[in-house]
Amino acid sequence: SVSSSSINLDLASIAASWASLADVTYNGDLNNPNTSGWGTLTDLKVVHVTGNLDVSGNNTGAGVLIIDGDFDLGGTFNYNGIVVVLGDLKIAGGGDAKQIVGGLMVQGTVSGTASVDGNVKLLYSSAMINQLYALTRYQISSWIDQ
Repeated sequence: SVSSSSINLDLASIAASWASLADVTYNGDLNNPNTSGWGTLTDLKVVHVTGNLDVSGNNTGAGVLIIDGDFDLGGTFNYNGIVVVLGDLKIAGGGDAKQIVGGLMVQGTVSGTASVDGNVKLLYSSAMINQLYALTRYQISSWIDQ
């Protein structure tokens, strides 16, 4: 389901912390990029777009995608992980599938001709989100149970 949260998550801080770990950074707006380096399920990546992102081709990726501006989502888009959009999200309707498995957080508004139904699947996956802990580059070396 898609819903608004009553909790203030401070998405700007969340995005900034992930952006500091970015494997790939694009400065400015990006239109139909080549997403071949945006990660796979066995090689998760953090991708940061400092402007707006517009995708309408056949795109895939896995890891964390941070978009500082607006995200225009069209074409075929299959992403496994977390997508953080600090601007608005616009979903273009049509026959091609759009699927995000993990989580989608949008600071602005969500709009589009397909709303969030039809061939659009936004699937929360705690298992996918748990895999992202490997990207933080921290590991527990020891702990004391008190």
